[in-house]
Amino acid sequence: SDTHSVAFGGAHEGTTAMAAAASASATAFGAGSPGGRGKARGAPPVPLSQQRSRTRSGSSSKPRAQTRGVHTSTLHSGSITQQNIFGSGKHVTLQISTSRINRNLGLSYTNPYYTVDGVSRGFDIYSRKVDASTLTIGPYTTDAVGGGIKFGYPISEQDSLLFGVNVEHVKLGIFSTSPQQYIDFVDQFGSTYSYTSGTAGWRRDTRDSAILPTQGARTSAGVELAGGKLNYYKLSFGTRWYHPLTDTYTLSTGLNLGYAGGLSGKPLPFFKNYYAGGPDSVRGYSAYSLGPRDSLNNALGGTREITGSVE
Repeated sequence: SDTHSVAFGGAHEGTTAMAAAASASATAFGAGSPGGRGKARGAPPVPLSQQRSRTRSGSSSKPRAQTRGVHTSTLHSGSITQQNIFGSGKHVTLQISTSRINRNLGLSYTNPYYTVDGVSRGFDIYSRKVDASTLTIGPYTTDAVGGGIKFGYPISEQDSLLFGVNVEHVKLGIFSTSPQQYIDFVDQFGSTYSYTSGTAGWRRDTRDSAILPTQGARTSAGVELAGGKLNYYKLSFGTRWYHPLTDTYTLSTGLNLGYAGGLSGKPLPFFKNYYAGGPDSVRGYSAYSLGPRDSLNNALGGTREITGSVE
């Protein structure tokens, strides 16, 4: 069928794409949320003597060429993290990454013990540029700057509530070869947008390790509402479960669901669509290649997602 993708869950023309959310200019909900797994209310801060033992870390990488659709791109990335700045226990992270597709610069600050109850507070500022013309999706570019504030509220050792507000300014660029839907969107709503989005969610983490888990699960659910020049909503749910098979092998299963749409009579911006395909989504397919396509065979993404994996 020309309206369905042969993949776990399928995809439907105009409304659904098998997807891992590939928003071009918005932070994925929950990414970098303060508070980590959270601590019980009233939990004391980590002693400074312990904090200083893990004061500073940094990394820089230059992987070999990585496949993105039918093109290759070398990724340069680096980060510097100060986990106990000025002996206060607060975290500061500077992240830089650049490739043929993305150029990102971000600064994040988190106070994991903003209150004595273990409530965390953080701030983010960033600049992100995306050039999708080298991908298998319809070509466009975005140049976004923004910032926000986020809170994490622990309700148990394993559960946290997450809240955030973000302000962003986006410049959108399209090409003569862009899908007609993209051109119509710019004709109707312009190419420059300033908007505010609010997020709320829940996260539960029972894994035995955040780096190499062998048992437990990590589950999250959230909602994002945006208003201003862009008006939309996004609902998300994700879970990954781990079970040890032997001392060497672990079974991992995952599920991601998403649903999005426009508000106030406006459509969902196409660069907020869900996409699928690639090693982090549906393996065996090129990145962002699954789902409905236009007459030039460009992937368009969609407003719904469902992906699953067993490893």
